[in-house]
Amino acid sequence: MSTSYSVHVDLGTFKQMFVAQNSNLQRVAGIILAVLGGLGLVLMVSGGDFFKMPEVTLVLLALFVLGLAASIHPVMSLSGRKGVVQDWFSRHGEANAAMLPLTELSGDYQVSIEDYGFVETSATTVNRIPWFVLSGKTAKVPSGVCFLRDSGKNSSVIYNLIGINWAFRNEDVNGLLFIPSEVATPEFLQLISSKVQESRAVYGGRKGAEKAKHDEGLTEWMLGPKTA
Repeated sequence: MSTSYSVHVDLGTFKQMFVAQNSNLQRVAGIILAVLGGLGLVLMVSGGDFFKMPEVTLVLLALFVLGLAASIHPVMSLSGRKGVVQDWFSRHGEANAAMLPLTELSGDYQVSIEDYGFVETSATTVNRIPWFVLSGKTAKVPSGVCFLRDSGKNSSVIYNLIGINWAFRNEDVNGLLFIPSEVATPEFLQLISSKVQESRAVYGGRKGAEKAKHDEGLTEWMLGPKTA
């Protein structure tokens, strides 16, 4: 069974990863809008104001329809998220990410599966991601399978404790593990799932974060080999 594989990501594949990681937030927002719009319409009908106040009725109806659409099929544009997109590609092999149009961005990197986590090595940087950063949830996308990053605070807290403070902000996709379709065999996916579960069992929660802080092996692995 392979413990390393190569990845090529263009903007289309990145968007698949971005939507997989962040669509739940839009779904929740969509549900809230749909509920508010629906309740407003119910109140308008029960109060006999549905046809008396057409402007309000149209606004509530629009909220309901937009919210329902967003909760069923999130549509997330990258045009207003250039910083997030450029940052990811700059960490995955694209040296000129800040200077190129989004449509021309691409990244090539190697993923290595190790005991403490996985390592993404590219021409621009080396990303060392512990298994506990992943939530254990997966998302099937057209190009492969995504192991989603934990959206909670535990992962970033552990990073900050050892002095790495760039990681996992806002809609950041860094930390997500992407596995191309040709690599995503059931056996390989099970291997990754097992490593995530074991790591989260050890380092999850406040006690786990404190344990991670004093785990010299984990800290050394996260910081990477020392350069001369």
